[in-house]
Amino acid sequence: MREEKTALDEIERGILYYLQVDARNMTDSDISDHIGYSPTTVGTRIEDLETAEIIKTYDPVINFEKAGFPYRLVLFVTAPTETRSELAHDLLEVHGVIRIRELLSGTENLQIEVVGRTRDEVAESIAAVEDTPVELVRSEVVKNQYSRPFDEFAPDQ
Repeated sequence: MREEKTALDEIERGILYYLQVDARNMTDSDISDHIGYSPTTVGTRIEDLETAEIIKTYDPVINFEKAGFPYRLVLFVTAPTETRSELAHDLLEVHGVIRIRELLSGTENLQIEVVGRTRDEVAESIAAVEDTPVELVRSEVVKNQYSRPFDEFAPDQ
């Protein structure tokens, strides 16, 4: 597989689909059973997808409230366009910041997810964000998060 891969074949789409279903518990053999190719082929293709950075990470969905962090917010901020990416990486170093989405819009172009044990802890994280060259536009409390595999990766049934 080339590092500049542009098109996925049916094997790769199937692998991506089943990894999205449950990467933690999905073995190469399990995926093989679903898509009809050998576990060796599946393992090799996963390595290729990782090398090409199509699979960048295996990101678990954590129930922060049950883990003892009941405060979870998304901050919508405006960052200077020319330094937005650099700021996003810097903001990941702020205590309590767990995820940042960089958007192409001119306003509210970063979404920063913050978790904490207490209101004060989250307030400190917000203050640290505000000490950077971004403008906090608004914040929202996160109640739940839902996701599902991308349909286009689903193997033909």
